[in-house]
Amino acid sequence: MKSKISMCCAGLIAASAGLASADVLWDNGSMVTHAGAGAGGADVSMASAVPNTAGSNVTASLLRGDDFSVGGPGWIISNIQMFAYDTNNANPRWSDAQISIRENNGGSVGDVVASAAATWEYSGINRVFNGEANLSNTARQIQTLTADFGGLVLGAGDYWVTIGITNTAGVNSWMSFVMDNNPDDANNPITRVGNSIISTNSGETWAAGNVTTGDWNQSPELPFLINGTIVPAPGAMALLGLGGLMAGRRRRA
Repeated sequence: MKSKISMCCAGLIAASAGLASADVLWDNGSMVTHAGAGAGGADVSMASAVPNTAGSNVTASLLRGDDFSVGGPGWIISNIQMFAYDTNNANPRWSDAQISIRENNGGSVGDVVASAAATWEYSGINRVFNGEANLSNTARQIQTLTADFGGLVLGAGDYWVTIGITNTAGVNSWMSFVMDNNPDDANNPITRVGNSIISTNSGETWAAGNVTTGDWNQSPELPFLINGTIVPAPGAMALLGLGGLMAGRRRRA
């Protein structure tokens, strides 16, 4: 059992989680640079002038990921959403996508904590190269890939989230980056620099997920969402247990 996963009182936690709808616990950043400016009113994620790169490749064995941190007293994970596209295919040629949570040991990538298969649907966002003339391009329709983690409880600490995608055509799929608006030029958004990671051997070893274009050699942030609820405080857990006890007494009366 991983030390960061707390399964104590799992029944009470699961019951408590059911009392509230899932919230966004972590948002690693937006891709959208031009809301509603694309074909048919789609949102657009435009690349920077530098790097003018549509995305980074991902396959079943070439994995990518980014980091997140869980605060106390922990999280109950409903699902994780990541984002990718299959160029020139509005219906991606994917047979499988796996999203995993991995230990973060001081910046290094540790063991898999949990993994789940993802389903996908169009996000309403198109990725384009830099330039206003590209706003109507629909070649890169970003999919939201959602993996259900079924109420996984994570204790406070640092983690990585990683993804691999199987494309039945045997080609690369692609992931776009977190983009920030440029107050000086709306058509030259900023690729947010971070610490995304890459593995070229199915997760055996990892390195910085740098994108190299000319003099630009940085690791961009990847967009993803973690949805769920915060682990109830001990007092709330006690009240939940008391409520169950009282309900039992009423049934016996």
